[in-house]
Amino acid sequence: MANITEWPWPRMFITPYGLFAIMKVEEETTYYIIEANYDGANWSWFLAAFLNNVGIINYVDFADFGPFYVLSIVNTLGQVYTYYRDTTASTETLCLVAQDAPAFGTACNFRGQLIGGNISSDDAPWDSLTSRSIVWSAIGNAELDPGTNVMAGFSTLLLDSVSSEVPIIKRVMPLGRQVAVYSDSGVLMLSPSVQGPSYTLGQELVQIAGVRSGNHIAGDRLVQGLIDLENKFWVIEAGGKIGEIGYQEFIAPIVEHENETIVSYLEKDRTFYISNGVDCLVINQYGAYKCHQLVSSVLRTPSGMLLGTWDTTDDETAYISTDSMDFGSRGIKSLESVTVDFTADGDYLAYVGADFKYDGRANFVRFRDVLCNPEGEAGLHVAAANFRLRFTLSDYTNAELRYLLANIKYSDQRYKRGTVPGQLEVGR
Repeated sequence: MANITEWPWPRMFITPYGLFAIMKVEEETTYYIIEANYDGANWSWFLAAFLNNVGIINYVDFADFGPFYVLSIVNTLGQVYTYYRDTTASTETLCLVAQDAPAFGTACNFRGQLIGGNISSDDAPWDSLTSRSIVWSAIGNAELDPGTNVMAGFSTLLLDSVSSEVPIIKRVMPLGRQVAVYSDSGVLMLSPSVQGPSYTLGQELVQIAGVRSGNHIAGDRLVQGLIDLENKFWVIEAGGKIGEIGYQEFIAPIVEHENETIVSYLEKDRTFYISNGVDCLVINQYGAYKCHQLVSSVLRTPSGMLLGTWDTTDDETAYISTDSMDFGSRGIKSLESVTVDFTADGDYLAYVGADFKYDGRANFVRFRDVLCNPEGEAGLHVAAANFRLRFTLSDYTNAELRYLLANIKYSDQRYKRGTVPGQLEVGR
């Protein structure tokens, strides 16, 4: 769709009701907020705002209700700005309306209800709220004042500070029948509760470290992925299933770069892109790999069109890593060799490597890469309890990887489950 002009801009955002683009004027703190539409043949664009008073934008969120949407912004100084637009009330360009009673740094549409987090306001009754607070509207409208509608309300969440500063809610997102709240002090799940004539949101703490930025979370109403404070990647699913994916040794160099790290999610493909404009790590249900596209947003339209904003590098190296494997035994075993079945064009170099650990709670340690012989074989000779196999190809152009074949020697038979062959295939 577009190439990056100044990381991470431009960016695109999709909601159940619309498609939005945000463009930044190079070397200026000026942003265009654009409503986009594609009818299957032609694009149309509507300029909703021209913002030059919000500083350098760090994070953007949309809570879309169809004819009405809310835009939340957090700048690099942590200041929050909120705007809204009622498309039925105005068809004029540059028609976003500033909202400061209250303003909030993140927002979502939770089953027809507006939820906002990271509150800033000098107006009652929200003037006592902080960055650890949330507000919610009445159901079916955007009324936030509980004095006007008893179904509206606000709350300061049960977040323990990990420093001397007040915890900051980085993002709120609908997840199934709950609202996921991601903060720099932990993750909470909020569940609706009606008590008499009033409405509230019950709080449940999830045992995941907090997040540094709202840009470190992406997903939809069914699946969400995040980078925690320890640079581990997690996936949370509607219904409560939580999985620690890990890959912190690959994520840490990306997050620690001076550029902001953006996590994007490609719905239905269940694929997450983690990029800082220099590197891009892709995590899907099969494992992780790096790509030469540096993605700041990616989405698929209802018609199936794939859209995104990206930059590119000249690196055409293929790098593939499997998920953690114990090869059917909890005990120590030896990874003797790996055979790779692949095809590639031209001159190339192919390497096999492994990450290993002895304790399931420990981090993986990187083992050396070994050049494959012409038959695609490489000897590793490393003993451990868990492994991640790696494959590196110097040029992935027209390349195809069919499977990896691991040759395992079991020296510790105590934990062997069932009949374990001496060779196990991965990825066929």
